Amino acid sequence: MIEIPVVKDLKAAHPVPTVWRETLRRLANAIVGAAPREIVDTLVASDLSGFRANTAAYGEEFGNLPDQTWESSLVQWMGNRWDVLVDLFSSRGERTDLVMFVEVVEGAKGYEFRIDSVHVP
Repeated sequence: MIEIPVVKDLKAAHPVPTVWRETLRRLANAIVGAAPREIVDTLVASDLSGFRANTAAYGEEFGNLPDQTWESSLVQWMGNRWDVLVDLFSSRGERTDLVMFVEVVEGAKGYEFRIDSVHVP
């Protein structure tokens, strides 16, 4: 597997860094209801409810995030944070046009992830 580094580049989007992928996978799986309890507990209940409502309204059944998502998901450095668009997949393994939008910042204890929305861009 090729290691994708964290890049601070204001001019271009880049593939999602390898070091973030497992955390993003866990967050996406929490939204579609396929995550362990400890991951779900880290999300604000009202936010999780809203994200799940968006996926339900989409009208597709979602599955765990496959490795294939990293082929199309992107990250963009914004000067003080990274914006990440993670493509979500149906339970049949097909990429949908629904994305999870996440902001990532560097904190004192490492990277901090905040789901901003789940939407069709």
